[in-house]
Parts: sequence; structure tokens; C-alpha cells
Amino acid sequence: AVMLAKNRRPGPIRKLRAWWHKWRIIVYEVFGTLLLDIMLMPSSRLALEMVSCRKSILDSPSLNSWPEMRCWEGPQLGYAVGAMASYSIMYMAALKFSLAGNDLNPEFQYLPRFNVALIMAELYFVILTTIFKGLSWAIVSGVTLGLILLLTSNIMLQPCLGEGSVSNHWRSASFAGCLLAALCSIVQRLINNDDSYVVFFVMCVLFLPVTISALLFSRYWAR
Repeated sequence: AVMLAKNRRPGPIRKLRAWWHKWRIIVYEVFGTLLLDIMLMPSSRLALEMVSCRKSILDSPSLNSWPEMRCWEGPQLGYAVGAMASYSIMYMAALKFSLAGNDLNPEFQYLPRFNVALIMAELYFVILTTIFKGLSWAIVSGVTLGLILLLTSNIMLQPCLGEGSVSNHWRSASFAGCLLAALCSIVQRLINNDDSYVVFFVMCVLFLPVTISALLFSRYWAR
């Protein structure tokens, strides 16, 4: 009886478990890429646009992206509740995946608190560009501050601890390039000349030196 049990073919549940154990890393990587890198920020913007209202002196508040839709009444209330509920579920899934990623990919072991901070930063950027739509100074200043914090924390913490730790330096370089663009945008607004190409030319000239310097400084800090 024991020999017959050992020679028995695996059932469908056992086959499914074996398939999942073999392919779960690929499934999680694809799902994580879609969720964290592609879907999270657009979904955040779409959800927040359903609650981003503008006040009117004569009429009741209406949506920024849909002026004909009155806020907090009729269909908009249902859209807002559905959008925020769906986004909350997606946000919790993103947090769970970012915390569980270390168990799936041994080459990229990230500090969990940095992954959570990165997702919070994405939400912060979406709130700035959605809720404060039209307030250009608030958006540019807020984005600049966020990029400074991300660049500083990435260099100091070196969050990737696995064999792929070189990604820390490339991420520092990308943050530095984005920060340069934000600072150039502030300078462009200070000179109050949107048609000037001088600032754009300066940004193009400084882009490679700034990003390479950030990459090298990150490598030096990691020693």
C-alpha cells in the first residue's frame, strides 16, 4: 500500500502547487512591475481627480477635470467612493508587495522602510500635481523638496543590499537628473520668461556632469 501511494500520480492540486512554486517569482515580478512602476501613479491621479474640486463663488464646487460634474452630490459621490476604495486596495497591495519583494528576489534586497517611503513619495507627487493643479509654484517647490529628500536618503541609506546594489548608484543619478530639471524650472519661473531657451540649454549642458557626479558620490558613500 505504501509503494502504491508513492507511485500514485500527483493530483491536480499538487500539480498546481508545483507550478506555482516554479513560476511564482516571475508572476510576482510581472505583477510588481505592472503595479508599482506602471499602474500605481496613473491610478493615484485618476482616483484623486475624482475628489479634486474647485470652489466657485456663484455655483457649487465642481471637479477640476470635469467642470460640469458637481462635487459631493449625485453621480460624483459614487464615483469618488468607488475610486478611493479601489485605490486603497491597490495601495495596500503595493505596500504588501514592496515588503515581500525581498523574499522573492535575493539579488535585490531592499530596505523595507525605503520601499514604503518610495511609495509614499509617489503618492506625495501625485497629490501635488492633482490637488494643487494650477498652482505652479507650489507644485515645483514641492517636487523639488521631495527629490532632495529622495536623493539624500538614497545616498545615505544605500537601500539595495543584495548583489544588485549597483542600482543604488544609478537611482541616485536619476534622482539628481530630475532634481536638476526641477531647479531649472524654478529658475525659469524666476526670470519670468517661458520662451527663453537659455535655461533649457544650461540644463542640457549640466545634465551629464550632475548625474555622473551623483553616481560617483553614491559609490564613494557606499564604501
